[in-house]
Amino acid sequence: MPSLIRRTETESEAARSAREFEATMLARETGSPYLPTPLDAPETTPDAPPYPEGHGVKASHPLDIQSTFQRQAHAQHREARFKIVSALFEPSGDDKLRQRSQQMGCCCCLPSFRIDSNGKPLASLARCRDRLCPLCADRRGRQATARTIEVVKRFNAPRFITLTLKHRDATLKAELKRLHEALQKLRGDKAWTKRVFGGVYGVEVTRNTKARQWHVHVHLICDGEFFPHEVLKALWLACTGDSFIVDIAIVKDRAKTARYISRYVSKPVDVQTWAASEIREYATAMHGRRLLQTFGNAHNAQVDADVPEVDHATTSPLCSSMKLMSAVSAGSKHAAEAARIIGSLGFDYAVAANVPHIVCMPRVQATPEQLAWAIRVLKAVDACQTAIATDRLIRDLICEPGDADNHIAASVTYYQPSPGLAVTEG
Repeated sequence: MPSLIRRTETESEAARSAREFEATMLARETGSPYLPTPLDAPETTPDAPPYPEGHGVKASHPLDIQSTFQRQAHAQHREARFKIVSALFEPSGDDKLRQRSQQMGCCCCLPSFRIDSNGKPLASLARCRDRLCPLCADRRGRQATARTIEVVKRFNAPRFITLTLKHRDATLKAELKRLHEALQKLRGDKAWTKRVFGGVYGVEVTRNTKARQWHVHVHLICDGEFFPHEVLKALWLACTGDSFIVDIAIVKDRAKTARYISRYVSKPVDVQTWAASEIREYATAMHGRRLLQTFGNAHNAQVDADVPEVDHATTSPLCSSMKLMSAVSAGSKHAAEAARIIGSLGFDYAVAANVPHIVCMPRVQATPEQLAWAIRVLKAVDACQTAIATDRLIRDLICEPGDADNHIAASVTYYQPSPGLAVTEG
């Protein structure tokens, strides 16, 4: 069971009391093999970090305390996330960067379950959706890849083009501006419009750690006619003034090529080799920019946009993850079984239900009966007016009109998951 990360010495009395209460609740753990207490480092208290600076109090690191939900959601990107957040949080004179680091520190801190009009349960992780957040960037990249594939499918004769800029000592902001201006000139030239009807392009940014130079280039999937290499080379040199290295090839695998140019949306920062100052420069220069854009006959297609997995306007609240976690920690077998069933639906569900990741493939889904029963339990847990929902309270709330036998309907053993639903540590 994960231990609490100790707060800084600058914490307030209220925060210290809350931490001591959390430790007390941990000591009363009921023995659940994978679900610790819901009070394991919550971020929703008024004194939770990052503490506001002033009055002699120094702000703590945004990742000083993370909930069990966050630890599970960001486990795969733990080191990269810490380095990025630390770089943005450093006193650099940019309050916007520090604010972004605080928002990233709260990513996935309070998941919840919702239900759509068809009765399907959905898991909302409450992501920060910052481009530099590794988890959110990965989600954004998956969405962009799917949209890009759909766009490229409509092209008659797609070609893959790479345009590079000559390296020089300049800021990333200046290099991005230079690339944008060169692309504008290129797309306005008659030699280009005659052969290229539209397409999608992705911007790639790398950093030469030895020369300390930014390398900015663009990859395009273009729909159009044959484009001679020498003509494109001369045209790009005319648009940039000093750059002539280009590459052009026929697209043989549209889906593979679409994934290639979309990956820069999901992996924008190579934090293993970048210094903190370079991460901050990247964060400032790339803020508000689209790394993936369409043009020409594909202009109306939106490819680079982070859309939440759950639309709160068309769904209804089902149960908060904290309530479900509280019931499980209190020893409710109903809640534990419902969490296991809901967690089998996928990664987001497992995070929101606080159960280990499912690693068995292919994934075995819960039966409709099991899922319907789990939804009943979540509704009952949410309907409880007390702080913790016990099995006795759940039994009183889980039954619906028409149930032949309330006690059988509410029984934990009434719907048992199949052996394939067993979960293991991922």
